[in-house]
Amino acid sequence: MQIRTKLTLQYLLIGGVIMIIASVAIYYFSAGFRKDAFYNRLQNKARSTGMLILEANKIDVELIKEMEKRNPDQLKNEKVIILNFTNDIVYSTDDSNEIVITRELLEKIRFGNKVIFRQDPYEVIGTLYYTKYNRIVVIAAAVDEEGFAHLEKLRLILLIVFIVSLLLFFIAGWFYSGRALKPISDVVKRVEDI
Repeated sequence: MQIRTKLTLQYLLIGGVIMIIASVAIYYFSAGFRKDAFYNRLQNKARSTGMLILEANKIDVELIKEMEKRNPDQLKNEKVIILNFTNDIVYSTDDSNEIVITRELLEKIRFGNKVIFRQDPYEVIGTLYYTKYNRIVVIAAAVDEEGFAHLEKLRLILLIVFIVSLLLFFIAGWFYSGRALKPISDVVKRVEDI
């Protein structure tokens, strides 16, 4: 194998490793940002619904459900469940009981104040809200289809950038290895001429 080819392949290998590390880091941090942003939205939904229930003298569940349906900021497959201090459900948009609520979960929420977990396909947050006279557990869940769709697009973009970058690294490596070896090639040519 020629020296120029070896140098080009080494340049390509170094560039490829750097691109893989950069792509993995970009994807990892983007996935973390997606998760944080989605759970913040879920927590805001839980907080607003919880405060509405806490501050209402008489709870009109149907009115609250109707308001939530018309909310333009509603999340995909959004579920909100509110339990009072005796763990009785006082409000729920989970009509099909998809979100499993266990006694252990409620204890964690009551002692930890906020619990985040995944219950496929839902991402769920449970939190505790209280006033002087009342304590409620609010569990909010939704599916982040939009966030995962963005991550899928990001994966495709990173793959395309990686392939194009490898091609550019190969061309640049071939060009620069030729320039680096030119003085040696010139000496070899002069020696052959002599």
